[in-house]
Formats: sequence, structure tokens, C-alpha cells
Amino acid sequence: MSPRVKVGFFFISLLSMACFAAGALLMAVNRWADGGLMLLVAICVIGSGFVIKKRVMQPADRP
Repeated sequence: MSPRVKVGFFFISLLSMACFAAGALLMAVNRWADGGLMLLVAICVIGSGFVIKKRVMQPADRP
């Protein structure tokens, strides 16, 4: 993968970790609906990252 794609995946992982942390913090202060929503957003970001990775990688890059 090119360095640009690697940097993009780095930011996707940062975004997903931030969403997980925000969801945990919101649940800790008894805002269950907002926390659940943030966890759902994190799962969607991770899923979209996997979809993008599958489309970006060339067949020669796959083992």
C-alpha cells in the first residue's frame, strides 16, 4: 500500500478509537443512548475501513 493510504487508515483507526472512548465516557456518566450511538458509529467506521481496504488493495498485494 502507498504511504498515503497507510496514513488514511491511521486516521480511520484514530477516529474509531475516539468514538469507542467517547461511548465509554458517555455511558460512565449515565448517558446510555448517546454512548450506544457512539459505539454504533465506531463499529460503522471500522466496517467502512475494512470495505475501503478491500477496494484499495490490489490483487498482487494480497497474500
